[in-house]
Amino acid sequence: MGVKIFFIAIISLFLLGVTGCSVEESSQEPHAEDISQEKDNQTDDVIEEAEEKAEINVDWSLVIDETKKEVTNPEYFSFVKDVFIDVNEDKKQITFTAALDDSTSDEVALDFADTLLRRFNSVAQMYDNSIKSGSKDYLGGVYDEYSLSIGVAPLSKTNETKSWYIHDAISKGVQRAPKLQK
Repeated sequence: MGVKIFFIAIISLFLLGVTGCSVEESSQEPHAEDISQEKDNQTDDVIEEAEEKAEINVDWSLVIDETKKEVTNPEYFSFVKDVFIDVNEDKKQITFTAALDDSTSDEVALDFADTLLRRFNSVAQMYDNSIKSGSKDYLGGVYDEYSLSIGVAPLSKTNETKSWYIHDAISKGVQRAPKLQK
């Protein structure tokens, strides 16, 4: 019986010690200065994180080369004759031009323009996974940061902008598909 009382006393002392520590820790309230400083640090962290996410970090020449390789593949896009893509980082502007077979329909040209923009965003996303993916009504995160101009023309009429399928400009942050010129 004495052993039982001894163990109960030891366990009681242990529980009192543990409880006392946790009560002591929780009863210490932070000072208003500490709370204010902690909130300021959290705000600074959120701002820095947002600024880091806003900056797209890719080698544009790799993105351009990979995109061109995909969209000029004759197995999938036999009507595509040439594609040009340029990224002006200073102006935050991307220029897309494509020359298509003269017999290409307006609908196919429009679908190709949309595909070109979305593929470019997808390739960029492979190099920087912070870039948002495209969806049905969203071209992708690249176009939140960069304006774009796109021209899609029949091969024989590349010098006549009025005869192009598409001659469009979209401001950064505006998420819409290119429109037919005709």
